[in-house]
Amino acid sequence: MPEPPTTDSPDSPSSPAVDQRAAGDWPTDVVDVLGGDLVAALAYRTPAQGAVVLPISTLGLVDPAARTVSFTTPFAGYRKLRRLHEDGRVALAFHAREHGSADPANQLDILVQGDAVVDREPDPDFLDWLYRERWPLFAPPRPSGAVWDRLTGHYYDARVRVTVTVRRISAQPRPGRPRPTADVLYGPALPTTSPDEQPAPHRPDRPRVAARRWRRRMARSAHVLIGWVDSDGYPVIRRTGWERDGQHIRLTPAQPVPGRRRAGLLGHWFGPRLLPQGSAVFTGWLDADGRTYTPHTVAGYVAPGNARLATVGTALATRPLHRRAQREGLVTAGRWSYEPTESESTAPG
Repeated sequence: MPEPPTTDSPDSPSSPAVDQRAAGDWPTDVVDVLGGDLVAALAYRTPAQGAVVLPISTLGLVDPAARTVSFTTPFAGYRKLRRLHEDGRVALAFHAREHGSADPANQLDILVQGDAVVDREPDPDFLDWLYRERWPLFAPPRPSGAVWDRLTGHYYDARVRVTVTVRRISAQPRPGRPRPTADVLYGPALPTTSPDEQPAPHRPDRPRVAARRWRRRMARSAHVLIGWVDSDGYPVIRRTGWERDGQHIRLTPAQPVPGRRRAGLLGHWFGPRLLPQGSAVFTGWLDADGRTYTPHTVAGYVAPGNARLATVGTALATRPLHRRAQREGLVTAGRWSYEPTESESTAPG
């Protein structure tokens, strides 16, 4: 269960104002965003105490009464699933109003932090409801027919639900908007202590991926977000911008991160009903100035605007990943079978 809201005095400049309602008693404008944004960003922790930031669609799976926000993922996303099983502390940033049903006049960036629990196996009844009732509202409908089922079954049917029990919700105006005296919070107050500077990896300031691998996708990205692990152990995600600085990325504006640390960077774009879409997903090193980002790895994808072509491309791209999860023993007989060891699991008790 989420912790109750704190009672820090709003008169203290170091203590943000805190809404005194229970964490699950969410205002209608926040629920509107959580249920209506077409795309959100997910940040999860890495074993080295960094963060990976990915674009996802929650498909409006929000339950204020249960204090949960959910999303789904196929077994082909086994790297993400493995990390979530090892450590469920996550953040979800609702930062994009375009093409969704949330009120576009609501210019708040909503950050949800909480603890994720992943289903071990697909729930056919839930998936049937999802593809019938929710999926067509956000994405192209699932294609039907024997050929399509054989081609895409590993993507649509081998899919599990991830349920995030919400610990905290914070709201922040977008850059350039009038800023209130404090963020609006639901749940415990944000940490008042800064995260410790992290030990540097080998040659942290040396880029390990060539600029040609990412600059075109970043130039096309309508949204750029940076994520790191805060002092309470939960990831945070902040909106930023970017400029190319040789093989480095310069963030604009600089991020208020004390000390050098591992951070994830995401650039992405999307159209109506998620097509076309694309992303550049980085892990790397953020310098003490909060501005200089050194990319160490980059991944991502581009999907065309044609729904059938996008479906075929997704199926072909995810099939080898699904098979690899099976070969590595992560998925057995249609069920997630990986169990993290005690040394790998760093989830809160």
